[in-house]
Amino acid sequence: EKLPRNPKALQQKLDDIEKYFPFRKNADENKQRKKLWKNIDYNGNRYLNLTEIENGWKYMGDIPPIMQRDSVINRAFNIARTKVKSKNKRNDEFVTWSEYRFILQYICQYYQYQIVYEEIDTGDDNKIAYEEFL
Repeated sequence: EKLPRNPKALQQKLDDIEKYFPFRKNADENKQRKKLWKNIDYNGNRYLNLTEIENGWKYMGDIPPIMQRDSVINRAFNIARTKVKSKNKRNDEFVTWSEYRFILQYICQYYQYQIVYEEIDTGDDNKIAYEEFL
């Protein structure tokens, strides 16, 4: 038996979480990114290490639950820091401003994947049965 789902409500959930992650290339989201960056780059060296990103998000207040998962942040960090070709070796160990947009995008995507997974896993057993998949 196919389980009832509400695609409009699911899409609304996916759209709503994007407010936390200003990754698009427009003036408004760039301004939001700069504000987030300044809060996280607390030593002002213009590089973010993994610890700064993990701690920065955790202490910013109203954040989505996925931001409390270090594994998600770690994966996004490792992908984002390789998106822009660096001119020196130091840049490969940190996220720079030009890569910051990517880390926001990746964390947002991971969060959206989690929401869809939870929607499909109606048995709440962290598994997707054949019947749930249909």
